Amino acid sequence: FNDPILESFVEEALINNKQIRAFQAKIETSNALVKKAASSLKPTIGLGGEYKKKETDYYDEIYSGGLTVSWEADVWGRLQLGVSSQEQQAKALQSDYEFARQVLVASTAKAWFMTTSAKLQMEYSSKTVNLFIKQLEIIEAKYRVGQVDKRSVYLSKANLSLVKNAFSKAKVAYEDSQRSLELLLGRYPSSIVEVTNKLSA
Repeated sequence: FNDPILESFVEEALINNKQIRAFQAKIETSNALVKKAASSLKPTIGLGGEYKKKETDYYDEIYSGGLTVSWEADVWGRLQLGVSSQEQQAKALQSDYEFARQVLVASTAKAWFMTTSAKLQMEYSSKTVNLFIKQLEIIEAKYRVGQVDKRSVYLSKANLSLVKNAFSKAKVAYEDSQRSLELLLGRYPSSIVEVTNKLSA
């Protein structure tokens, strides 16, 4: 969306999300198990040595050493199946990780746009309240000089109450969307995150 603030929020969400970090650790473990399974198909070489110093009448020092080589022939394909199984598990885990990552990124972007939209609606409602306050002042001034009746004053007050109620709802919606975004970012939901005053194209 060419929105640097949104991109920074996405980075923050990916870093702070515990599920994503858990997936990363599982993927590392799974890859290590694949390497371990693959190593069973290769020969094993062992090297050992020993040295003893013994002062007797017959000998003073003892040297010994040994080299061992072992290899299990995978006649029935059991070892290869084990490797293949670990590889498939690693791929499945990688797919789950990618899915969780994309869901988190999409949810963060959606929350960002919802919060920006809610802020714009709240600001619009605030301006509407100010307009209706001015309208009430004008109606009351007209009533004092006899240009309108008491009914017009009551209607103006009722309209002002309606737009104030709409503003309260818009404010609550904005604060709720802020908390939703903060939770995705791994922050405490205190409704203090700042957003821009315009939507991205």
